[in-house]
Amino acid sequence: MAQPISAAGPLVVDASGQPLVRLAWRDGALDVGPWILLKLSLFLLSAAFVCLTLWNSCSSLAKRSPLAGVLCFVGALFVLRWSVLLLVPSAPFDRLAIFDPATYAASFALPSLGDLLVNAALLVLSTLFLRSALRHSAHKTSSFLWVFVQWCVLLVSAAWVTDTIIGLVNDSSVDLDLYHVQSLNGASAAAVMSIAMLFAAWLLLADTAIHAFGRSSHLRGTLITGSVAIAGSIPVHHVFPGSWIRSCSCGRYRCWRCCTKPIGATTDSSMP
Repeated sequence: MAQPISAAGPLVVDASGQPLVRLAWRDGALDVGPWILLKLSLFLLSAAFVCLTLWNSCSSLAKRSPLAGVLCFVGALFVLRWSVLLLVPSAPFDRLAIFDPATYAASFALPSLGDLLVNAALLVLSTLFLRSALRHSAHKTSSFLWVFVQWCVLLVSAAWVTDTIIGLVNDSSVDLDLYHVQSLNGASAAAVMSIAMLFAAWLLLADTAIHAFGRSSHLRGTLITGSVAIAGSIPVHHVFPGSWIRSCSCGRYRCWRCCTKPIGATTDSSMP
C-alpha cells in the first residue's frame, strides 16, 4: 500500500525524480487480531502518560504565568498531535473500523473517526487546563480588545464544532439518524462520543469565558462588545454559508488522500 513520503519504506519517484509515495507492506491477514488492540491500548496508555506529564509540568508554570502555562500546554499537545498525524503511519490501526477512512474522513487533521475521537479528547483536556489555569489567576481588568477576542474565539469555535458535526453526517458512512438508532454499533458509539466531547469542550470554554466576564468591572462594556461580535458574525455566515471552515483544508486533504490510498484503488467521488 502507499504511504506518505515521510513514512518508512521504498520511495517511488516520478520521471523527474520528485518523490511521490513510499511503499509499505501489509503483513498478516486483514482481520483484526488481538495484537492490534493491544498495540493500540499501549499507544493510548503512553499518550495518557505524556499528557499527564505535560499537565504537571505546565501547571507549575501556570502558577507563575497563566498565559505562558496555557500556551506551553496547548502548544505541546498541538505539536505532538500534528507529528503523529504527519509521521506515524496509519497501519495497522486502519484495519479497525473507527480508523478506516472509508468510515469517516474529512480533512488532514480528521482522517478517520478514531482521530476525531482523539482530537475531541485533546480539546476537552486543553479546555480543562485552560479553565484550571485561568480560574486561579489573579484578578486583572481586561481591555475591550481582549474581551472582543474572547467573544470571537467563542463564536469561531462554535461554528467549527457545528461544521464538524455536520461533516460527521455528510462525510461518514455512520448512520446517526433516528431510523437506525436500534442498530448502533461501535462506530456509531464513537461518533456520538465525539459529538459529546466536542460540545463538552465548547461548554468548558464558554464557562471559562463567562467566569472571566463576571470578574470584569465593565459589565456593560462586555455586553456591548459581545453584541458587536455576534452582530458581526451574522453577515460572515451569510457571505460564507455552509462549511466555510472545513473548505479551507479540503484541497490539501484531497492531495494527501490521493497519495495515501492503496495503489490501484479507485477514487471515491463521494468523499471530500
